[in-house]
Amino acid sequence: PLENPQGFRKDGSYFYHGARANLAYGSSHLYEFAQVTHFLAGTPWRIGGEGLYNCVRTMLDYAQWTFRGKHIDPFILDRGIAMPGGEADQVGRWLLDIALFLAEAGAPRLDELRALCIRMLADGLTPTSHVTRALAKPYIGKKATGLCGAHFFYEAEYAAIVRGNWSASVKMATWRTSVYAGINRLNRKGWHISDGQLILRTTGEEYAESVIPTMDWDR
Repeated sequence: PLENPQGFRKDGSYFYHGARANLAYGSSHLYEFAQVTHFLAGTPWRIGGEGLYNCVRTMLDYAQWTFRGKHIDPFILDRGIAMPGGEADQVGRWLLDIALFLAEAGAPRLDELRALCIRMLADGLTPTSHVTRALAKPYIGKKATGLCGAHFFYEAEYAAIVRGNWSASVKMATWRTSVYAGINRLNRKGWHISDGQLILRTTGEEYAESVIPTMDWDR
């Protein structure tokens, strides 16, 4: 397995609890960083450098490729796949907030961040706070530019293909990555998630919260 597999990775992905792609924890880390970046923008204490670059890269070169509609790929949430209460959709809303904070702060790749904000709002994601609801207003109702392409994240062993009317993703298990996580009584039936997955989506609703809890990964 990779040495020190924690936090931002060179391929743009985010690891937590070992060599596991975990955008649930990643979104929490990114949220706090982006929020502080927004509040300090234009002051002598403004944030820049490698930290800001990594935050923007994770959003644009990784996170946005995991969406179909307003739903994130549940298989890059690690044990968060088994959490009740719409964990995947909540992560999606945090990622929208992050994009809004970064765009308002004038972060690098600003045009791409603004396009991401427009697309996420058009797809039905909603901000989580009064601050980000205010930041979202200039983007509401604007024409969204669709995402199209394919990315392979070599450290996460994850591939995402996005087209106009469908998306596919492959999550593999190799010597680089850790097996599934089953911590704090969560994901007890998740053993075979470590075998890898291929999912196809047209709307994103196919793997929404009403389906995941009913799937028995022991089979």
